Amino acid sequence: MRSLLLFYLLITLLSCSPALRQTELVNDSPLLAQYRFSNEPIDSLVVADALPALEAAFGNQKTCAPKYRDKFLAALSFYPELKDVEIRVFSKQIKTSMAVRPHRFHLARQNRSYTIYIDDISEDKPVDFRKASYSAQVGCFAHELAHIMYYQRRSNVTLMRSGVSYVSSQKFRSSFEKIADNITIRHGAGFYIYQFATFVLEKAPISDEYREFKEENYYDNDEILQLHEDYVERLSEK
Repeated sequence: MRSLLLFYLLITLLSCSPALRQTELVNDSPLLAQYRFSNEPIDSLVVADALPALEAAFGNQKTCAPKYRDKFLAALSFYPELKDVEIRVFSKQIKTSMAVRPHRFHLARQNRSYTIYIDDISEDKPVDFRKASYSAQVGCFAHELAHIMYYQRRSNVTLMRSGVSYVSSQKFRSSFEKIADNITIRHGAGFYIYQFATFVLEKAPISDEYREFKEENYYDNDEILQLHEDYVERLSEK
């Protein structure tokens, strides 16, 4: 029983672990293309107009409440690799704004599925996802999808090794969110995770303890913007 519990713990942790090596990825999705590698906030009316096409392209095997579905599908437009992956979005009281977990673990990567939890239940959380801008909420989804990208691209053996490292290594844990942000940037959604980081660090009434936690484990908003702009500049030079 203890070994089974440990196995489940490792798999759960792995669902949030990004790649330790960064891979440049090409996003060939034409939907919402004007926002890829852009510094332009996402317009909810533009997404609404594109929603039927987004549903056709990315809605397969996707479960999400209507109040979040447009933002979720807008974030998925940056990740055409995930268009046929089963992903569910549910509300749950958790420590962070969002978290992704495996819903059905399978030895075959193409059969894996995932659940993204949103904490829209807690009323006294300093960081309330619902109070962020439309673009920032899309960015938060995009960050969680980066974790799924990592999970999908790793073998079961590598996932198990990463799980052990996550539990045992502070250095590994500290790299976790930052590399996910790099995956997001390479998919063209860097400006939107910058907007969410700006909401958290400059607008939400966070405590000094929480700010210290963010500084230790995440890029700050200025760092994200710089990484995003540097990457866009490199793309323009190719």
